[in-house]
Amino acid sequence: MILATLELAQFRNIASANLSFGKGFNLLVGANAQGKTNILEAIALFAHGRSFRGADIHDMIRFGEGEARLQATTEAPQGNDSWKIILRDGKK
Repeated sequence: MILATLELAQFRNIASANLSFGKGFNLLVGANAQGKTNILEAIALFAHGRSFRGADIHDMIRFGEGEARLQATTEAPQGNDSWKIILRDGKK
């Protein structure tokens, strides 16, 4: 299964992001505190259903917001799938 796209809204320090990934090797490059690890955490949420940081849901919602929305599309030989996670004040 290949991660094709990732959309984030109000997740950690990311107000909004739309990312597309290639079939090969992908790099996340940026200065410190720009959200690279937050993107990896979002991917891990789809893969494992929890944060690899051990964070509570409240900690993953951008400060001052009521919810965070994450959406991903994956590609596989069997077909494409769409995935969505909505985090709300202590609820997933």
